[in-house]
Amino acid sequence: MRKLESLGIKIAQDDFGTGYSSLNYLNVLPIHTLKIDRSFIQNMTSATAEKTIIESIINLVHKLGHDVVAEGVETKEQYNLLKEWNCDFVQEYYFSRPVSEDKLVELLMEEKNSTNQ
Repeated sequence: MRKLESLGIKIAQDDFGTGYSSLNYLNVLPIHTLKIDRSFIQNMTSATAEKTIIESIINLVHKLGHDVVAEGVETKEQYNLLKEWNCDFVQEYYFSRPVSEDKLVELLMEEKNSTNQ
């Protein structure tokens, strides 16, 4: 991993908070980005524990100088909370379902054309 990092490749820790992920990885691995597992995001608007955990993870990871991605963002309420907590990136269906490369290019061209008008 250090060799990859020396080549300029950035490494993300996926599905943080489940399985074999550990806080120790943030200390010993050359991680640049941490992705919070969707299982925390799904219940974050109704469960106080999830809110506390997510906000704490974001703060901790930022203090370590890393970026944070929230996986599984599907509602405006989830997005607004993550934005309030300065989450760097979100992914999943709130913005778009997965699309083909051709459809992505089409969407980007539409966006470019609408901002140029």
